[in-house]
Amino acid sequence: MRLIWSAPARRDLLRIVDYYWAISPELAAELVARLEAAPLILLSYPNLGTNFGKSRKWNVPGTPFILLFRSEKGAVRISRVHDARENWFPR
Repeated sequence: MRLIWSAPARRDLLRIVDYYWAISPELAAELVARLEAAPLILLSYPNLGTNFGKSRKWNVPGTPFILLFRSEKGAVRISRVHDARENWFPR
């Protein structure tokens, strides 16, 4: 199994870094480290989280963020990273 970050998910990470860097570079680095490491468990347990249409939704422990992902043949694809406190739900 391998982990794939989609282009929109990578942009989400950059947006998160930009926002939190202005508050604290250390906080930004810590959040990104958690966000990048957290989905590694999905490689062993690709059904974690909640069904969300054709995807799954998983709260990243220790952060206010959620990952939207899909389990594909031999891979887990992270499609988006959202702040659960925002109105991110697609219409």
